[in-house]
Amino acid sequence: MTEGVFGDPARLEALWRTALLDSPPEEPFDRLTRLAARILAAPVSLVTLIDRDRQFFKSGHGLAEPWASRRETPLSHSLCRYAVAEGEPFVVEDAREDPRVRDNLAVPELGVVAYAGVPLVTNDGHALGTLCVIDSKPRRWNDEELSLLGDLAGAAMTEIELRTLAREARRESRLLATVLEQSPYGVSISDATGRLRHNAAAERIWAGAADAETVDDWSRYRAFHPDGRPYEGSDWSMARCLANRDVVEAQEFHIQRFDGTHGWLLGGAAPLIGEQDELLGAVAVFTDITELKSAEAKNRARALEINDDVIQSVSAAKLALEVDREQQAHEALEEALGAARKIVNDLLASAGSGAVEPGDLRRRAPAAK
Repeated sequence: MTEGVFGDPARLEALWRTALLDSPPEEPFDRLTRLAARILAAPVSLVTLIDRDRQFFKSGHGLAEPWASRRETPLSHSLCRYAVAEGEPFVVEDAREDPRVRDNLAVPELGVVAYAGVPLVTNDGHALGTLCVIDSKPRRWNDEELSLLGDLAGAAMTEIELRTLAREARRESRLLATVLEQSPYGVSISDATGRLRHNAAAERIWAGAADAETVDDWSRYRAFHPDGRPYEGSDWSMARCLANRDVVEAQEFHIQRFDGTHGWLLGGAAPLIGEQDELLGAVAVFTDITELKSAEAKNRARALEINDDVIQSVSAAKLALEVDREQQAHEALEEALGAARKIVNDLLASAGSGAVEPGDLRRRAPAAK
């Protein structure tokens, strides 16, 4: 037997993903072992999981002590290991006489004589363990019994995979919930009917939240078109996603928050499409750019003021030169240079750099030819 099968990283990863090793007994698995023992008239039935160097009994019906309490054995005491190694049902009529297993310690210490085990195989082809039945006397297992055991093993594997998927779904759901709640960006999610839910950042940005049940209810949120018209429920980007499956690129829009204050958001939205191309809903992600828009407006106003100062100073200098008043022209040009320095300093300040002092503004030397 190839010992590498039990230590195969991919198989062990699939086994550990189930989170069933060393877990307590559970009724769905105990029900299967009771059923297997009853249908096949066997005194012992087990659901086993084969780890790197041991077998763990997820369920054990009729198992004697001390094994019933220990709920595991070394692989030296396992016949299930053969089914896992071969990836096929393993059947023994009399283990005491069978050269494949007669030296296995399960025979003298667990009283195994007749054995039939079907591997529990994942969709990826990894054998994790078995559903098996054991008899304390020699026995020939017929095809119908093995077929029934195979059906029960299939039910056990379905239970394992459903539990694994549910556990991973819960973990991913918790991870996603944590990410959404910790995100500095607002996130709003709608189902296909228009029912809205939001993360904490969205409620902070909007200074509140309204749990809308339909797209029409979205009019509780106030936003405005560039011409000042308020949004209807169907104007929202997510509504467009739901109606036409549009992907709405990031855009700026003016809002009125629930506390009556106004602001600006930058955000986009996209539809959520299922595996069968069905529409599941839509999601919007946005951030508050009110302070940025305010800073832009202030900078724009200041730039216009400085631009006027430069134009007036240059015009005054030109007029002074025309009437031969060099001193006035010189003073006007100094004012123009001062205004230019102010423009540069404002730009440097916005970039976190130092200021420009008089004499710093020099014409760049021409490149050597």
